[in-house]
Amino acid sequence: MSLDSPEKNSEFKVDPLIEDDFAKKERIDRFFSKMEENRKNPLTDELKLPDGIRYMTTDGEVYLYKGKESGYTADPQKKADNDNIPPRDEKRQKIVEANKKRKAKRRKKDQKRADRPAKKKSIVGRIIASIFRIILIIGCLGIIAGCVAAVSVSIYLVNVTKDDDKILNLNTLPLSYATILEYQDRETGEWVEYQRLFSGENRVWVKYDEMPRHLIDALVASEDKRFWEHKGVDWQRTIAAFLNEYIPSLNLFPSRQGGSTLVQQLIKNITGDDETDAMRKIREIYRALVLEKYYSREQILEAYLNTFNLGGKVGGIEAAANYYFDKSCSELTIAESAAIVCITKQPTKNNPYLNPGENRIQRDTIINQMKEQGYLTDSQFTAAKKESEYMVFGKPNEKLTGTNVYSYMTDTVIAEIYDDLVNILGWEPETALEKFNSGGYRVKMTMDPFIQSTVEEVALNGRRTEEQEAGYTWPKYEDGYIWPWYTEDGRAYGEVAEIQPQSAMVVMNYEGEILGIAGGLGEKTGSLELNRAVDSKRPTGSSMKPLAAYGPGIEVNRLHFSMLFPDQPLPPYTIPGYYRFPDNYDSSYGVPVTVAEGIARSLNTTAVHAIRRVGIDFSFDFMRNFVGLDTLSDPEDRTHSLALGGLHTGISPLDMCAAYAPFGNGGTYYSPHSYSMIVDANGEVLINKKNHINVIQAYSEPSAFIMNKLLRNVMYSGWGGTGVRARPDGDMPYVGKSGTHSENKDYWFIGMNPYYVMSIWQGYDQPKYQNNIRPHPIQIAFKKVMGTISADLEVISFPTPPEGTVKTATFCKDTGLIAGEGCPDRRTGYYKPEMMPDGVCNHALDAPRPEDYAPQPTP
Repeated sequence: MSLDSPEKNSEFKVDPLIEDDFAKKERIDRFFSKMEENRKNPLTDELKLPDGIRYMTTDGEVYLYKGKESGYTADPQKKADNDNIPPRDEKRQKIVEANKKRKAKRRKKDQKRADRPAKKKSIVGRIIASIFRIILIIGCLGIIAGCVAAVSVSIYLVNVTKDDDKILNLNTLPLSYATILEYQDRETGEWVEYQRLFSGENRVWVKYDEMPRHLIDALVASEDKRFWEHKGVDWQRTIAAFLNEYIPSLNLFPSRQGGSTLVQQLIKNITGDDETDAMRKIREIYRALVLEKYYSREQILEAYLNTFNLGGKVGGIEAAANYYFDKSCSELTIAESAAIVCITKQPTKNNPYLNPGENRIQRDTIINQMKEQGYLTDSQFTAAKKESEYMVFGKPNEKLTGTNVYSYMTDTVIAEIYDDLVNILGWEPETALEKFNSGGYRVKMTMDPFIQSTVEEVALNGRRTEEQEAGYTWPKYEDGYIWPWYTEDGRAYGEVAEIQPQSAMVVMNYEGEILGIAGGLGEKTGSLELNRAVDSKRPTGSSMKPLAAYGPGIEVNRLHFSMLFPDQPLPPYTIPGYYRFPDNYDSSYGVPVTVAEGIARSLNTTAVHAIRRVGIDFSFDFMRNFVGLDTLSDPEDRTHSLALGGLHTGISPLDMCAAYAPFGNGGTYYSPHSYSMIVDANGEVLINKKNHINVIQAYSEPSAFIMNKLLRNVMYSGWGGTGVRARPDGDMPYVGKSGTHSENKDYWFIGMNPYYVMSIWQGYDQPKYQNNIRPHPIQIAFKKVMGTISADLEVISFPTPPEGTVKTATFCKDTGLIAGEGCPDRRTGYYKPEMMPDGVCNHALDAPRPEDYAPQPTP
């Protein structure tokens, strides 16, 4: 306990401005109570005071102890009589006196210093003091500025990186990835790349575990040798790079590597932030420290090797391996890996096509670094150096740079995908293709590469081949005049030029899958140009007869195999404006003929009589609703000419091919399609085409089988068939139908075997007369294509209907009835049980023909 006065003792200090007399008295009483307790129980005998003896505190205050009742009271005398002080207080008194003397001496000294005149400081002292003050001020200002800068940079980084959670998400990088079209190898079943589509860069993502280890080692050894140790930023390299940049004369940290780590370079690749100021470096360092916390080193390396750009449209390691070495990333050797890694540093300077010598120097440097850092054994190092010495870079693949001309198959796939993106997924039409081409999708095409190459070869060389086999040369116009609307057909002004028609062909299977397609003859000179196989809608001529007249009639039991129809025109003026309709091809008429003969000889008369029996409106609706011919014009095509293919708009070769397919597969129509599936970059199915194609049972199996037999007569002798020349050699069964539009403006042939259906058209882009030549070039082309693609296939038959649904019978060619003993020309027919011929022919060879030998068709 302190023995100081009540005013001095901290326990009893109060604010004198707010203390009244009563409070002051209480405070003093408490103080002396404490003193009394100390007197009674002193810590030492020296502190025990007798009654009536003065007590002096260290500050000189004197108090008098007046006994138990009165306690201590202040002595009015400021100076006590020292003689009365007990001996035991002499020591304390001496201390007090000594303190007073020291205080007095100090006050005297301070007063003396204050009274004497000030001395002038020396110049050196003033300078030193000024410098010190300046340093102190600068230091303070620096601290303040540093705090302000730190706060400003923090605010800046918060603002500039507010969207980094999206931009730096390695799982959803905002990059352009190539979309790949793939076909399935018919032997191995593996999916093989056919064409890449890309709006920006040609980039294909490769997983880390699919990359060769020496590729990773080459990158780390040359770009960031402490990659596996630092935390996103290599501070040693950063400081070295800073000093070398801003104090180059010092050259304190010579280094072959830059200041940026692979993490920082990845951020630059992702953000595109390549400014050269200090703030960019601050942003980069901050982002690197953040990125390193969320992703493993393997994820960072995977992202880096998939995001770098080598110039032009080549982006990422897979595209680089494809472009420079025509192989996959997983197949790269040590030297090849070094060659690509060095290009990432300076794409132009180290480009092996532009500067092969520089590329070799840099790749050898990387191989040396790999050896120095322990990534290569002696044998690996020697082999890599030797390979580098004799390295040869392949010719750049045009498909990987976007400079190649797309095939007609690629054009077809792109057009179909565009329609599906808009109509199925609801993408905006203006941006659908660009978004798709940069989305890293994989498209499973239906194309068969062997069939596609066969079709392309015939289309490329077909014109010359057809002319040679037909013994015909296209006519020349000696005056050299060329009608402007024929310029697409290859003619030129001012010279004698061959007028050459165009052609288009499609090969499908019986499920609507397009296996091969060509939209024109000769060399294709542009991508996404006119594809006549899909885009051109042309009148179909006689190839329409099975679809418009005979097929629907057989299906609804209005016709049968040997039903007779007049080979005569309709009564005069039955068709408004026509005295005689229809004409046959050779303008001749004859005796009544069966449906089988009418199809084989392609008679117009029997087809028109047949469609009248079936019903024009029924036939029109049947074709639109059941076999996909939705380009028929309503009401313009609801006429008798529908049976003859005289159409207002026309039909494409692709749609004709699909419409004929039910005659070879048991009656089922499949809408044509060029791909089966689209898969996104994460392996999720974007579109499963099977869920969006139309599958319609257009004909019953018996009807399809009977139509197949009717079309067989077209391609075999004995019926005068118009497609005999189109049949390939061998035992494979073929059926089909030819077609010629009025004035020979369009030639058609659609045929099939048990494996494939093929449609082929020939004509001018602007309809024009073609010389009638035999055999037609398109039949030669059909024979060549179908014969080639079917040469190694097993000979099989077309599907047969269930037992009992079709009956076979011999009929009389003249009467169409079941043949009797005296029939001169007996043929085999195929009938539904409920549609057998009405009677048996029993006429003798020398018997006159009855006038009513066959039922008359209903008008």
